[in-house]
Amino acid sequence: MENKKYTLLNFLKSEYSDAISFEIPIIQRDYAQGRSDERSKEIRKTFLGSLIAAVENYPQKNIELDFVYGKRNKNKVYLLDGQQRITTLYLLHWYLAQRLQKPLLLKDVALSYRVRQYADEFTQKISDKSTQIDFTSSIPSQAICNCTWFFDAWKHDPTVKGMLNTLDTIHELLKDKKISEEHYWQPLEEGAVTFYWLDLEEHQLTDELYLKMNARGKQLSNFENFKASLVKRIADNGWEKNIQEKDSFSFKVDTIYTDLFWEYRGEVNVIDYEATNFFAGMAMIGYALKENSEAQQKRIQELFNNPLSVRVEDFEKSDFERLTSYLDFYSAVEKISIETELWKYYNTDNKRGLFEEFIKDENKGTEKKYDGATYPQRVLFYALSELFIKVKDKAIRENFIRVVRNIIENATIDSAQTFIGAIKLMKELLEVLSKEVQDIYSYLSKTDIQSNFASYQVAQERQKAERIVANLEWKDAIWEAEDHPMFKGDIGFLLLETENDLSLFKKRYEAAKEMFDENGVKDKYKENALLIRALVSRFDNWGLFWDSLSLDSSSETWKRFLRTDKRWVKYFVLLLDYEHKLEQFITEDSLLEDEYCSEEDFKIRVKTHTNLYQTELLVAICEKCVFHWRYNNYILYPPYSQNEKNKYIVTNERNEKLAQGIAKGIVKTEQQLEVNGKKIPFFWGWNVHFTYDYKEYVWWYNGQITQNGQDCKDELLKIFE
Repeated sequence: MENKKYTLLNFLKSEYSDAISFEIPIIQRDYAQGRSDERSKEIRKTFLGSLIAAVENYPQKNIELDFVYGKRNKNKVYLLDGQQRITTLYLLHWYLAQRLQKPLLLKDVALSYRVRQYADEFTQKISDKSTQIDFTSSIPSQAICNCTWFFDAWKHDPTVKGMLNTLDTIHELLKDKKISEEHYWQPLEEGAVTFYWLDLEEHQLTDELYLKMNARGKQLSNFENFKASLVKRIADNGWEKNIQEKDSFSFKVDTIYTDLFWEYRGEVNVIDYEATNFFAGMAMIGYALKENSEAQQKRIQELFNNPLSVRVEDFEKSDFERLTSYLDFYSAVEKISIETELWKYYNTDNKRGLFEEFIKDENKGTEKKYDGATYPQRVLFYALSELFIKVKDKAIRENFIRVVRNIIENATIDSAQTFIGAIKLMKELLEVLSKEVQDIYSYLSKTDIQSNFASYQVAQERQKAERIVANLEWKDAIWEAEDHPMFKGDIGFLLLETENDLSLFKKRYEAAKEMFDENGVKDKYKENALLIRALVSRFDNWGLFWDSLSLDSSSETWKRFLRTDKRWVKYFVLLLDYEHKLEQFITEDSLLEDEYCSEEDFKIRVKTHTNLYQTELLVAICEKCVFHWRYNNYILYPPYSQNEKNKYIVTNERNEKLAQGIAKGIVKTEQQLEVNGKKIPFFWGWNVHFTYDYKEYVWWYNGQITQNGQDCKDELLKIFE
């Protein structure tokens, strides 16, 4: 018997002339296509977009929704399979009828949900031909919820919420379009969207099959739809000509590739998340390898934020060949031997750490936003996957991993643009694998890298390569220094002025190793703020205090010291060479040179300089203070801090006079700083509040002293004489 196609509008009167509605039986699940999680949103928007496109382009285009299964029960048609599709299609019809202000256009079609009472009540109400909603001033969900007939309790029903979400999505797609019967309703009547109907009772199908159909009534997942589309794209474009079935993508994706993803399914017993994340990640790499454009960057960002947005159009033949080579490799390998530690990028407890990191989603199975591989992890995955596929030699692998690791760790890769730059740099470095001599150090020592990305670290890697190629003894020393948990590959400060002196390099590293651990300055050198004070004591140029000079012991601050400005590095190297003299350095006179300023200004600068390293100010203050010039005062405070307790004027007559007054017992204040219970001659805050003779005063940052708002500086200064 030939299968007959129906539209939603002609089905009931064509097939069952006395039937009055579609009914979703009580055993069915809630309306899932309207869920608010990201996966459902993407599926819903894609499906509705296809329906609307078919309507708008009919008769040139139409869409078939495959078979809908069910049976007749009195004057209703029970939907047993196809519930989600028919519900969404009905809501599209309902929305258009409301926009046309002609609810009677749906007089031959109604929908009722028997899943639970609230859903049933709601669908009966919107199916009522007297119901009319105005969407001109608000989105459908708001307009409906504001109706007098809408019960607040309905908001808690998942099917009702789902229908409201779907109506909002339809509105989002159609709100700016002019809706007319001719261009929207007539195409629906004539066949823009159709489906086939199978009556289970008419065909004498059993209740057992009924239950099976109901059980499989879940819509295809996003990945299943993507997989089917990709298989079709491969066939349409002839990407697998003359290939045996067992070697084809369509065969592997249902066998060995599924086995690969299955290993990482976690507690959520499906592979859809992992598989979708893989294809989205590979699409990002593919775009990054192409010519850079704004559209390309935008698409990479979209895929990064939402892997569910991946589509088959994201892949060309070269992208397909790359992803299958990766899947073949990771499906076959039992263990990837990476003896070089990769810090946060590689979990050594997991035999496929790289692959697992690439496809992970920390929030899978929840409605939370996708949380997967970072941009740096994706870059590392690309570089090392290419490496392991093309090279078997252990030494060559380790050298390459080392260089790549150093670059990725010390580059900023936090956007689509920087991701593209990093991928293209990796591609350039990977060219060494096609050379006769595949060693990355030999390649870097002789080759000018064209990419400008991460130029600082690339230049440093070239310096290392030149030394290792010239003298292999450098390799162990450099590798040891690179592996320090704070430096993590960035050892440019140790390379400075040590070109032909391996022993000096080693000596300086031993000193640096004593000074730092992964958290920054070690306790011995953090105590009494010794290291930062010693560094400041060596400054002979006032300009060294600027460029956001932070004064703390954190790894972040010191990595910046050692990396961003050679002016600072050269002074730090003195500390490495004279580590035994740090205590002496903080007692010596200022080394500042007079640099084209007045004698008075120079004296203030020298005083400020010595206050920073000779006193205990830096011992007492909070971490991450930055040196500033504000309102004719040198002041320390953390960037953007609004807290007065974190602000410290370094040099001002106020500090000395107040400290003397407190020592004599004639004034009191709660703003004086302490170190180990001992008062020091510094105070927090722009303005210092103090008491004298049982009266309260304020000593302002500009030198003014007031009592109840009245200036009394001249008379108060006398008490400090």
